[in-house]
Amino acid sequence: MKPYRRILLASAVLLAALPLSSCGEAGDWKKTTEIKLTSNKTSVEVKEEVIFTVQSPPPAPVDGYQCETDLEYRAEGAGLDAFWYPVPGDGPTRVFVLEPRTLEPFAVVARGKCVDAREDWKYSNQLNIEVTDPSLPTITLTANPASVARNNPVTFTLGATTPSEGMCNLGLSYEYSGAGFAGVTVVNPAHVGQFILTPSAVGNLTVTAKGWCTQNSSKVVFTTVNVAVTAVTLPKVTSIILTAVPNPYVTPGINVIFTVSATKDAVCTASFEYTRTGGGISAGTFDVPASMTFILNPVSGPLTVFVTGKCSQNPTDITQSNTVIVAQ
Repeated sequence: MKPYRRILLASAVLLAALPLSSCGEAGDWKKTTEIKLTSNKTSVEVKEEVIFTVQSPPPAPVDGYQCETDLEYRAEGAGLDAFWYPVPGDGPTRVFVLEPRTLEPFAVVARGKCVDAREDWKYSNQLNIEVTDPSLPTITLTANPASVARNNPVTFTLGATTPSEGMCNLGLSYEYSGAGFAGVTVVNPAHVGQFILTPSAVGNLTVTAKGWCTQNSSKVVFTTVNVAVTAVTLPKVTSIILTAVPNPYVTPGINVIFTVSATKDAVCTASFEYTRTGGGISAGTFDVPASMTFILNPVSGPLTVFVTGKCSQNPTDITQSNTVIVAQ
């Protein structure tokens, strides 16, 4: 045997007989204790922080040597890469923070081992974190009045509230259909406040408001309001009768008393006018007094008088009385 080989063999035997440096006998070495992983949340929104805590109490010292523990963590899912990363800090309790990037659950596990030990990694429990949609806005929509006759306006009030600042950039729109509106009309973008629609036909006017966060525009909240549009007949004056005393022949310069009687719908706020021509007095149209009686004094020739009436709620529907002629 060559001399250098004898030296190497002797050295190997000597090293094998020596105890492990600073670690005691190999059979007495205590490996890493249990590793525990906890988190401050089990359900979060996209890009919301989760704080994880790793606890790994070191084993008891061996021959005065205290184990230093290597700790690492690994996260998979929600857009996180599945690599092992060192847990920052030192000591038996350490903290790291993760933010999910996509809308899917993710799993986290930690592992540890003594720095100088010839041991395999010891793994913690696994934590599964649910990732939810970003907070959604709250949408309100009201109609005034809730029912209306056709060709009358309806005022809609659109309101919206958003979650905490920075979590939701608000998007709004509304659409309407029915009651004389052809198809579906979409107003986008819309704004918080009032808008007015005037239905032209009997039926159901349907208005839907939608809201979303632009960070997650695929998730939309909405609310719908239905307004009943009816063909309610507007009030009107139905008839007017005009009488004159004396009539038909009077002496010039004698007063003639005219009396108006009328029928109308109960909700009608009516007004009346009389028109006169001839009789030797000025012609024109004049208001009928509240007493529904007025006096004229023809001085020559026949006097022609008639009365018209209408409701303020329906001013285009005018009713005329019979025509009275007072002759001399």
